[in-house]
Amino acid sequence: MTAGSSGTTIPAAPTPTPDPRVAGLAPDQTITVQSGDNFFVQRSIEGDAGEVIEIIMRNDGTVTHNLRVAGPDNEYESGDDFESLPFAVRPGEQGRTVVKIDEPGAYIYRCDFHPTEQTGTLTLR
Repeated sequence: MTAGSSGTTIPAAPTPTPDPRVAGLAPDQTITVQSGDNFFVQRSIEGDAGEVIEIIMRNDGTVTHNLRVAGPDNEYESGDDFESLPFAVRPGEQGRTVVKIDEPGAYIYRCDFHPTEQTGTLTLR
């Protein structure tokens, strides 16, 4: 008997949809953020407003993390956040969050799995 001969098919994992605000745009800057267990090593990062910033989140911890940047309104869960792809980054893997915010200022970021402990600030000049 061969695998799959029972007639049962296993659905493929869904393909993440790139954020249309930054899809296909080349990053102007790449920043690496390390994640430990329930903390970001880099709690403060900087970039330039109006540029496409790629944030690589490397999960060096032992549990799943992600990295979400609050969008232009600087509020979470309001429809304009920038989320990591993949959403859930397992230990030893990395995720990618691509951000483009035109206004200078300080924008908060967090791990959705540890939203009060694992936070940081992206300052745009």
